[in-house]
Amino acid sequence: MALNGRLMLALVATAVAASYASIVLVLTKSSKPLFDRIPWPARIRQGLVYAMMGILAFSSLASVFTYYPSTLTIAPQPPPATLEQPPYTYTCTALTRTSREALTYTDFEIYPIPGWTARGGIWNNIGDVAGAKGKVLQGVDNDRGLGGASQYYYNTKVSGNNWVALKTRLFSGTGYYGVSMMNSGRNRMYAVEIYATATTGYLEIWTYNVVSGAWSRHANVIIPNFNRESWYTIVVSYSVSGTSITITAYLYDASGNYITSASVTITHNNVFTPAYVGVIVNNVTAYFDEFILSTVDPRSISFTNFYTGMKVEVWDNLGNPVNSTTAPAQSFTLNVISDIVVGTGGDGRIVVRYPDAYLCGTLTMPSTDAILGGDAYALTTASIAVSLGSNRTSASLTLYISGTPQFTTTARVLRISASQVLYTRLILDSASAPPTLNLDIWLEGATSSTSITIRDGVPTTTSTSIVQLNLGLGNSVSLNGYFTATGQTATLNLKLELCTMPGGAGACVYYPVVIDAKA
Repeated sequence: MALNGRLMLALVATAVAASYASIVLVLTKSSKPLFDRIPWPARIRQGLVYAMMGILAFSSLASVFTYYPSTLTIAPQPPPATLEQPPYTYTCTALTRTSREALTYTDFEIYPIPGWTARGGIWNNIGDVAGAKGKVLQGVDNDRGLGGASQYYYNTKVSGNNWVALKTRLFSGTGYYGVSMMNSGRNRMYAVEIYATATTGYLEIWTYNVVSGAWSRHANVIIPNFNRESWYTIVVSYSVSGTSITITAYLYDASGNYITSASVTITHNNVFTPAYVGVIVNNVTAYFDEFILSTVDPRSISFTNFYTGMKVEVWDNLGNPVNSTTAPAQSFTLNVISDIVVGTGGDGRIVVRYPDAYLCGTLTMPSTDAILGGDAYALTTASIAVSLGSNRTSASLTLYISGTPQFTTTARVLRISASQVLYTRLILDSASAPPTLNLDIWLEGATSSTSITIRDGVPTTTSTSIVQLNLGLGNSVSLNGYFTATGQTATLNLKLELCTMPGGAGACVYYPVVIDAKA
């Protein structure tokens, strides 16, 4: 349209110039005498005629070009990707053990066990026993203990109403093996045992020198599908009131499945509160593992402060899952009968996940500690505050992570919604971090990127690898890490690079992202 306008103006100007030029030429070419002979009124009429001819020429030319006005409309286009709130607006910052009621525990990884003593028997620990994790205690009866049996027990006097659990397996012989509970004088005893014949097994409760001066059997329950080579878990609770004691025994298979139980109440003047608790063999050689003496039921671990739908998993130090569950409410329990003293009695992990099973945090036990049945844990969470720019191409976040290396926080802190095929990476522009910060940040799209890494407050990798984004909301900025102390703050200035082609090629845009991490 601009070109047409210029052409029209040029042609009109030419027409006007030609019209006036024609008038001048006519006047100048007339002979002066002739011109002089023309009266002035006639001269004026002649000039008007020529002027009218010019105007007609101008009009005829101008009518050839008609101007049509044009309109330019600017319509803003949405960005190719936007930043969105994370799927869950909280982080897991701690999983704290709130109680431990175990009086003693051992996985029999060493022998002799500090604080334990033998009464009769030949005792040692051995490895490579089928179905066991690590080493186990082996007891061989030599008839030199209390009641002509052999005991190995925790040589610290205990009192009150307690629980005992252990895992056991027969090696050879026909006879008894299980839990022994002696009085303070070590001349009377309760025993909860498996009685193994050549083909059959029984769960039995016995006393020695209590209701008589010898052994007395008080309960006998057949064990369905008994296998002499199988591991069994015996769980015992006892409660003393005056001259009566109630003993309840539960039997489980190696996977923690309930098999049978037996219970008895004994009333006699010789009834006592168990003082020395341990294991017993009588006419057999047997293996023992995962012993615990506790003031609470050791068959499960208690959890609280969870969101409904969150998930928790217990893993041993060998990388094996023990059990897992989904939180049905804020507080719940997790069965650990299959491994009451988790793993080999040290290390182990408790994993916490969001309701969609994405990792939220991991508690890792040191080698000097263990995860035990009867423990109780409380989860701590903190809100993520996300401020998005008006067009969702920038974000500022404030969030909390763990303040101890024993617990690692993991979270998706931003989602990325892509409306076209894009290739992205995350770049750390600058960081203000104390030496207590250890953090990884990465992208999740069609694949997961490598991480921006910060170790002891120092960035060691400042960019992720490039990943292709999924169309829609299936992309995120994720982090994993902790401070080694509480009361810490770090500020990370990042930019999200989004390009239309791989390798940073094509058209690229950059979205600023600021993360304030605290503990």
